Amino acid sequence: MIKMLENINDSIQYANKRLASYLEHREWIDELVKAIPEEVLQNASVTSYSLDLSAIGNSGALSTVWRALRTRGWNTTKDKPEPGDIGWSGFWRHPDHEYQIFLTFSSTVCKRVQVGTRMEEMPVYEVRCDE
Repeated sequence: MIKMLENINDSIQYANKRLASYLEHREWIDELVKAIPEEVLQNASVTSYSLDLSAIGNSGALSTVWRALRTRGWNTTKDKPEPGDIGWSGFWRHPDHEYQIFLTFSSTVCKRVQVGTRMEEMPVYEVRCDE
């Protein structure tokens, strides 16, 4: 029982750290989140050291997110995804903040495409029960 109470206390302390972090950075976080269309930004959460963003869409949506970050002084060392990539993720840093942004982007225009055929012998199993 004491372990459960300790876990609850730890959870409360972590939530308080996240809240304090958000309140400290609220102005620029709110401005950035408002700059990304609602249908693109799927999730935003705050940790004690980062703003985690999850976005979806096509290449235009990715450009919108990329522009929102770059025009506010955020930079990443990772290249943009290549055409045909299904997603991208990376950290963004700002010269005036120790805080960082972690962005995950998933394409919504992917489709399953047959690229060939292959013939393989594979074992076939079925479930049989003894009486």
